Amino acid sequence: MALIHPTASVSREVELGDDVRIGPGCVLSGAVKLGAGVELLGNVYIQGPVTIGARTFVYPFTCIGFEPQDVKFARDRERVPPARARDDPRVNQA
Repeated sequence: MALIHPTASVSREVELGDDVRIGPGCVLSGAVKLGAGVELLGNVYIQGPVTIGARTFVYPFTCIGFEPQDVKFARDRERVPPARARDDPRVNQA
């Protein structure tokens, strides 16, 4: 059973695996799929399409699925591919 903090915002399209923990201030929108045992510590922002593998640990203030913060990125010529994390990683803000 997923444990979602009352201050988190989780859209209806999100699919949660068993034993997912979503901390305070997290925002999940769009086609997001979290595998079993995923833990989002707090203030994590995920915008789909994104698939996060089982037992992934995501540290605070991490953003996944958004356009890169790079001045060379050309929105009209490039597309952000769907994000995917395999099982068991630790994800930190870059």
